[in-house]
Amino acid sequence: MNRSSEIVLFHAAADLGAAAQIAAHLEFLAEAQVRLEVFCDGDSVEDVWAQGEDAPAILLLLSPSSVPSAATREKWPSILRHRESSALPPIGLISIAPCKCPPILERKHFFRYADNPRRALRELAYWVSNLAERTKTHFSPARQSWFAGRGVELEQLWESLVDEAGVTILASAAAASGKSTLAQEFVRVASRHFRDVLWIECGTRTEISIAGELAARLGVSLGNHGEDAFARIGTRIQERRVLLVLDDAAEGLPISTAGGGRASVLVTTRSEAVSLLPGATVIPVEPIPLPAMDASTLHPAAHELLRSLQICRPLALATRIARLEEAEAQEACRILVEARWIDPMDAAGLCYRLGAGAVEPVGEEYRRRHAEALAESFSKWGTQPGSCRTLLAEMDTAFAWALRSNWKLAIRLGHCAAGFLNQEGRLAEAIYIYRQLLTAAQEQNDPDEIENCMQQLSWVDEQEGNRHRTLRNTEQTTFNFSD
Repeated sequence: MNRSSEIVLFHAAADLGAAAQIAAHLEFLAEAQVRLEVFCDGDSVEDVWAQGEDAPAILLLLSPSSVPSAATREKWPSILRHRESSALPPIGLISIAPCKCPPILERKHFFRYADNPRRALRELAYWVSNLAERTKTHFSPARQSWFAGRGVELEQLWESLVDEAGVTILASAAAASGKSTLAQEFVRVASRHFRDVLWIECGTRTEISIAGELAARLGVSLGNHGEDAFARIGTRIQERRVLLVLDDAAEGLPISTAGGGRASVLVTTRSEAVSLLPGATVIPVEPIPLPAMDASTLHPAAHELLRSLQICRPLALATRIARLEEAEAQEACRILVEARWIDPMDAAGLCYRLGAGAVEPVGEEYRRRHAEALAESFSKWGTQPGSCRTLLAEMDTAFAWALRSNWKLAIRLGHCAAGFLNQEGRLAEAIYIYRQLLTAAQEQNDPDEIENCMQQLSWVDEQEGNRHRTLRNTEQTTFNFSD
């Protein structure tokens, strides 16, 4: 179904109020256009429904004012023939008051509004949203076979995010309390109620990095200005019926700018100072008891992979940091998942988060390997842009470490990542990196790098009415690293 096409809703004159409420709900949460068609007294839905055969779908409001006088099949011949032959357009029936119809009509696309309005509207919006083949969402979560309980919290999420457009916060100051796990399970069971799911790993990422990732997924540009980027992209998000998940949101991220329209926003956070919209639902997540686990008992390969996954999510990147062969890493990953040291995030098994086990301090050696691996990957942005896109969420952590601990590596990583971002049209993020490098170069008293950053930034004239759209072309360089 083309979302710009109209769905026709037939109703009796006496049912106009209910019809208008249902139409408003579908227009807001299913992004449908609903045309109300009232029929004359004395007619029934059986008499008039065929007038909507050119529409993508037909909805029939059932009440004592709109149904035939008997529930026998003989009183519903054309609707039954249409249903039994699976003809188009599909017909949905909404019972808003007790009335009788042939039981066969209640087998599919039958919504009992009179019995449970909230549930009926939820199911109706789902049906309307999925009349056409849906494109694959950006995030397809993995099933967590061990997940159990949390039924009260899940129902709260359904009511606050599916039945309406809202902002919900899963809050707990404790690490490994189950906030992200709960969010992931909700997304798994509820994702098809949304046009798309945008799952964003926040953590220590900068606001401009988060906004840039959202802009790229939505196919829009932030231009070359990073100021108020999250607020500007938040306005765009609210035009669509999407679910935005901000996982591990930090204090200071302006969550309030992402609410207020069609989108629903789910936030997990350890902070008590996340900016909220008035009326946002806050769900405290009580930590679950964690088993006693000793990492020293793990096979060396599994132990190395676990250490690596403490500082990154992608399995391929962790494999490189741990310096394992692919087959060796896959076996180590299987061991860690089975013992709940790590949990799969996506259905494809590309990313993992720490599970129930206690974590160890991450040594500087692993952080150096993390930054080196990213610099090497981003140095190939001209030939391997797809790989670079999957690693951008890792950039902030590695770059911040390199700026503090390894200046030469920071220069390499910063220039390579900025070159890739420039190529992708994500200018605001590239400019932000160059400004960070410039500040650090001044602190390091590095005149060559100061001049380099100044030259790059000189290509962006921020005077009103005189803005260049690109940075200077950054040469692609492959860097070799030694241990």
